[in-house]
This record gives sequence, structure tokens and C-alpha cells, in this order.
Amino acid sequence: MKTIKYFGIYILCCICCSGCSDILTNPHRLVGTISNERGEAISEVSVTLQNETISRTTTTGDDGKYKFENLELGIYNITVSKPGFEELKEEVSVWRRDRVFNCQLSSGISNRKAASVSITDFIAISDGIYVWFTPSANTKKYYWSFYSGGGDLAGVSDAEIIADLQDYGVDMDINDTQSGYSWDLSPSTTYIFCIIAYDAQNKPGTLVKKTISTKSPINQPVATISTSSIGSGKVTYSITKSSNCAKYVNIFWYNVNSDNYDKPDIWWASDLYQYRNNSGYVESENYENYTWTPIASGDCAIVTLGCTSAGEYSGVISKKFFNTTTGILRSAQIETKQHELKKSMAKEQKTKQSKSTFRILGY
Repeated sequence: MKTIKYFGIYILCCICCSGCSDILTNPHRLVGTISNERGEAISEVSVTLQNETISRTTTTGDDGKYKFENLELGIYNITVSKPGFEELKEEVSVWRRDRVFNCQLSSGISNRKAASVSITDFIAISDGIYVWFTPSANTKKYYWSFYSGGGDLAGVSDAEIIADLQDYGVDMDINDTQSGYSWDLSPSTTYIFCIIAYDAQNKPGTLVKKTISTKSPINQPVATISTSSIGSGKVTYSITKSSNCAKYVNIFWYNVNSDNYDKPDIWWASDLYQYRNNSGYVESENYENYTWTPIASGDCAIVTLGCTSAGEYSGVISKKFFNTTTGILRSAQIETKQHELKKSMAKEQKTKQSKSTFRILGY
């Protein structure tokens, strides 16, 4: 009787061990069906399975089914995605020969408004361009740059431009200044400003392009600053317009530091243009004499920008740097510090030089 009992236990153990061996050594599969909220199968869905040792991708058929074969026991990360649907990421345990993982994709993403950015204004002078833009409320970050318009983008697709912006353009988040500029450009030349916005899920919006031309250096409106008296904390000066300068905008700066000496003209022009109607920025049409008492003594500046009769602020920037305490003009210092221009500006804006087939000019 005992012999029969032990023999039965032996047979049972053999069966169990055989089953365990089968589970541990035989290849396993992960299969499933992808559907929408209404339970309808979705075809052409990308399904990616990954762990520390493998990474495989397959696509669902017309019946919404997918499968991965020859898998080892373990935990995998699965990613399910298709344009127009919310991406799904889950952790899946493969613990038996045919592991089933079905899921539904939400089409809510199709109803979500894409991130966007609109160009609101710009100013161009002979050697620089400054652009202002406004991102949508759901924009998280954006990439922008200037490209030469002389054929550099001929035959280049939007997808290639977007890839180039991601690699070499200026990367800014929503908390950064919503503007971009480039300097040391060629006069009378066409450039293309490109920008694209991304939302919090890193989904791109539509690429926006704006063609802008720098001005000719010939016959630009000029408002020339003449300084007649500096001292005792006061500055007396006059401004003379060129014949084609209809009016100009004028600003008085105090507590000027060395970084301001090195700002390119387009930076000064953008500041004057943007705040031309604000308090402290004088806009005038006539020959003027001024007496200015700076708020603080020390290094100061007077800057003007001319305007054409058509109302276009695109003239030559005139600058006078001086010290109200010593009465010394600082124009000579501006010239000696020009070689530091790129170095100082690089600290303010990210600079990336494109290695692609078309030239990038973003700063």
C-alpha cells in the first residue's frame, strides 16, 4: 500500500516538475488587442516592448491585434502610440506562456489645441533684426533661429528645419524673454526667422516662418547727438536730424556698465522701438536742445534712433557714452571694446552654429 502511495507521489512530482521546467525554459508570448474608447479595433498602432536586454517594435493589423514571441520571463515596459491618440505607457509582467495585454487608446489628443507661437512685431536695421513673438497659453518651450534667405532653405522641408532647430537653434522655455535677434548681418539682405512651439507633452506645433530684410546702409535716417556740456551732474546736448529723418526716439541711460558698451545696435534699436511711447523715451519731430539731470552720477548714455517719413523706425543708431562726474566722453571706449562683443553677448543668448547643409544664424 505504501509502495503504491509513494509511486503516486513520484508520478505527481514528475508532472509538476515537467510543468515548471516548461514554464521556465520554453519561449513565451505577449499578445493583445488595441482598441478605441468605443471598443473598435485600431490598426497601424505602434507597440514597443522594452527591458534591459531587448527593444522590439511591431504594428497592429486591421483587427487591432499585436504579438511579441520568444520572450523570456520578466518585467517589460510597453509603449502604445498612434498619431491622433494619447500615448500609453505601462509595465507588463510576462509570467506565463501566453500573456495577454489589451488596452484602449484615448483620442483626446485630437481635441487638444496644439502649441503655437505668433510673430507680433519686428524691427530691422542695416546689420541686425529683432523679432517679438507671443506663445500660446499651452506652450512650454520653443526653438528659434535666423536663416539666410539667399537660397539656404531652397528645397529644405519643414521637417528638416524643425530637426535643425532642435539640434542647433536657440532653446527657450516659456519663462524666457519672448523675443529673438541676430546681429552682424549683411545689409540689404533677406533672412528667414523660423520658430516652433512645443507643449508640456513635447508635442510640436506648426513651424512659423517670417521673411525679413535688413536695410540698406545708404540714406538711412539719422538723429545725430551733439554734446555741448557735461558736468555738475547735468548734461546739455542737442540733436540734429538728417534730411530724410522725419522724427526720432530718444532715451537717457544712467548707471551704464561695460556690458552696455558692447550691445549691438539692434539691441539698442529694439529697446527704443519697443518703449518709444513710454515715459522717459522722448519722441520728437524737431531739432531739440536738452538739459538732462541723471538720477545717478557716473557712467551714462544718450541713444537715438531715426525714423523715416513712412513711420518706419529703421535708421542709424547714434550713441554717446559719458561720465557725468568727470565730464569725459566714453566713445573711445566703445571702439576699443568691440572685439569683446561676441563674448559678452554669448552670456545673454545661447549661441549654436549649425553643422547642417543649410546655414544657421541664430544667437
